[in-house]
Amino acid sequence: MMKNGIAALLISAGLLLAVSGCAANQPEEQIPVSGKSDKRESVVYYEQADGYLVPVSVETDWGDDMLEGLLGYMVAGEQTDHALEESGLSAMLPADTVIAADFQDGTATVDIQSGRLADMSEKRSENIVAAVVSTACQFDSVDAVQIRLNGEANKLGTVDISEPFENIDVNPAYAQDEGFSPVKVYYKTVDTGLMVPVTKYAPNPDASTVVRAMMKKHSDSELMTLLPEGVELISVETDSDGVVTVNFSKEILELNKSSEKEEKFFKGLRSALMNLEGVTDVVVLADGELYDCQVDTETVFGNKIVNYENFSEEQNS
Repeated sequence: MMKNGIAALLISAGLLLAVSGCAANQPEEQIPVSGKSDKRESVVYYEQADGYLVPVSVETDWGDDMLEGLLGYMVAGEQTDHALEESGLSAMLPADTVIAADFQDGTATVDIQSGRLADMSEKRSENIVAAVVSTACQFDSVDAVQIRLNGEANKLGTVDISEPFENIDVNPAYAQDEGFSPVKVYYKTVDTGLMVPVTKYAPNPDASTVVRAMMKKHSDSELMTLLPEGVELISVETDSDGVVTVNFSKEILELNKSSEKEEKFFKGLRSALMNLEGVTDVVVLADGELYDCQVDTETVFGNKIVNYENFSEEQNS
């Protein structure tokens, strides 16, 4: 079992975005098998001051207890709290938490042992469940996540955990209407610039729906879109091979002036569109001309935060 897992937190102003949830079009990660041990970049979740879940990239050992180790990153502790403080983030689980994880027949079972999770707000309860499920679901082998609190699958705060979760919506913008499907898009916080996934809903969403949702201003003034001011959408087309071509007005070229903004936009757009079934690639045009993107958009993980590379991992076997 892992407790207060803080190995090499790599939190930076740039980021890599995670496609989370036990669904299609996820990174091809498998639960490790015995004998494998090397460093892999993965994602865990922390809570931002306004209550949003924020994905953060961590580098951890690829081994049999990797899932336990990843979930251990979300446990509060002196080192964890200090590392996250400057970015306005906080750990998801109290310091007394001990986590055990097991994987069998496509289901990851996560047992959270803590004496301080009995009384929580609805928002906090939902965020903890969403953080645990989303962290586990980045593995392609995981089809569902069963959460237990102190060995019991009843409730975690206000959330019913009696049945396994096959998917979960992170940071829902509003309630889901019947017949509507989730659309995950990305914004950034006004104060820290951290990328935040937001789940919206639409009937039969397609690539155009996703792009338009991403361009729309969020009702919360603490979040802002990733696009420069004045950008208009000209067209969105998907070919028979699943390649989505998004044509923006020439104002999109303002991103060339900042590699950080360019990286965030392209990673956010690509991650949002790659959540759609059948999408294989994303191409961006500026007024009909190919946008020459100078950043790597292939990697899909969370916010990277620097200055947190020398933390030791506490382990309780």
